[in-house]
Amino acid sequence: DKFDHLHEELIEMSKLLRYKEVNDRKESVKTNKLLFEDGIGDLLFGTFRLANQLDVDAEEVFNKVKEITFQLLKRTFVKISVVNRVAKYFANKRYFL
Repeated sequence: DKFDHLHEELIEMSKLLRYKEVNDRKESVKTNKLLFEDGIGDLLFGTFRLANQLDVDAEEVFNKVKEITFQLLKRTFVKISVVNRVAKYFANKRYFL
């Protein structure tokens, strides 16, 4: 089953990263780079096979999700920019209590 195959690949990679400190995860990524490349390749291949089976245009849905993600990130960066400008404004003011 294609879902089981995708699940197995995710679990295999997850075992190399979960419940580890940030530095240990970074080291695991370096040490197991070939395993991650193989796993990502298998996930992509399995996802495309599944899309084909479900009669879903993988490129089309990828582009839809990409556009939504970019819009969300754009809004987030605008909010951060506004917060940074306000923080700079108040940082330049002197307050006396």
